Amino acid sequence: MATAQFTAISQEFALDAAALSELARGAVAEARFCMERSAGGGSEPEFTYFGLDVEALSHEAASRHVDGTCDLPGLPDGVPFAGGIFAYFPYDFDSREPDESDAIFWLVRTLLIIDHGASKAILVRLATGAPDEIVERQNLIDRLRTVSARLGRTGSRSALPAERDWRVDISTADYFIAVGKVQDAIERNEISQAILSIGFSKSTSATIETVFEALRERRPSPHVFMVKSGQLALVGASPAMHLLKQGQVLTIETDAGTRQIGGSAEETEAIKHELLNSAKDREEQKMLVDETCMDLRAVAVDAKVSMPVELEVRQLGNVMHLFTVLEATCPAELGAIEAITACLPAAAVTGTPKKAAMATIRAVEGIERGPYGGVVGLIGFDGSVDSAIILRSAWLKGGSIAMRCGGGITHASVAIDEYNECLNKARAIMDAVKEAEGA
Repeated sequence: MATAQFTAISQEFALDAAALSELARGAVAEARFCMERSAGGGSEPEFTYFGLDVEALSHEAASRHVDGTCDLPGLPDGVPFAGGIFAYFPYDFDSREPDESDAIFWLVRTLLIIDHGASKAILVRLATGAPDEIVERQNLIDRLRTVSARLGRTGSRSALPAERDWRVDISTADYFIAVGKVQDAIERNEISQAILSIGFSKSTSATIETVFEALRERRPSPHVFMVKSGQLALVGASPAMHLLKQGQVLTIETDAGTRQIGGSAEETEAIKHELLNSAKDREEQKMLVDETCMDLRAVAVDAKVSMPVELEVRQLGNVMHLFTVLEATCPAELGAIEAITACLPAAAVTGTPKKAAMATIRAVEGIERGPYGGVVGLIGFDGSVDSAIILRSAWLKGGSIAMRCGGGITHASVAIDEYNECLNKARAIMDAVKEAEGA
């Protein structure tokens, strides 16, 4: 058993809402990663997870830690993720050797969990039994709250004037040409659709922490996350679950079609009805669902996939999408990381058929996508998975911030509509960056 060398030490702290908020702010400043999941649209999450101390592992070592055979005493009960691995998979993970990619596998040595419903914080540490490792947990809680207070006094934002103009990596005219190339490939029956993306970038005085805090306050999408490593500073609010694994049950949500919300409740309701009945968007969703079903069948018992939710519209922040929910039962021996990689990259960021669509994307976009379209997630010692697709996300480096947003191109796509869809998807990050810059 890979984790038998550890002892789990956990302690709970009952705190009021103000103290929890203060604690979270201090944790954001020091955490290597943070993840939370809510219903989106500004709703409160049940739990927020902060990885305060992590240990980098190889793909092989990470797989051993989360093989589902671990029974580690001391982990807290009633928490979806009580300990395990944080993982990041770039878009092109499946095209490289696992340990040659930019993937991240972190064993979470110190985990802070905020249970919003119960108004408490839970601190979980993995110790090897050495006396100096079994420390008083209250000291860490106090230190994080002190960090938060210091940030509040001095401010975490730069006083430099903010650069407000986002640069787009493709002109409107060239984007229209790119759409035409994708539609030519569709006409030749090489693909059914491809997800064509646009890059945005700007110089910024914001930090990854301030952008993350702005996204946490807004919660425009269900999956809000932050990752800080030497190679990657990533922040996002993704609408898209990649994979949820609970025991042997695998759940995937696919989404397609995007509309901006209306100026009133009545207008928004009319737009929802139009989206739900849009032939073009329903066709796009069906193709993504079919491709995702193929991924699931490859690892499902008897290749069976069910559809608990066939089609519904969900409003997330300033936009709404069509969603379908798929479920399958996997063999008991299927590892958690193996389950994730079986569905990489998601059809929602490639198109269909997946391999052919990826080839078309490489030819038309002509650049590396980086984190966009990859996956971030929490993998429990018990083999559970809660992962999200990296959408509505940005990465920071050297005073610059960049992101990509895309949309599905089909034979029925209108180029200007697809271009505007990408801009609408970028708005949540743009607004968060503006707020983080103190504008």
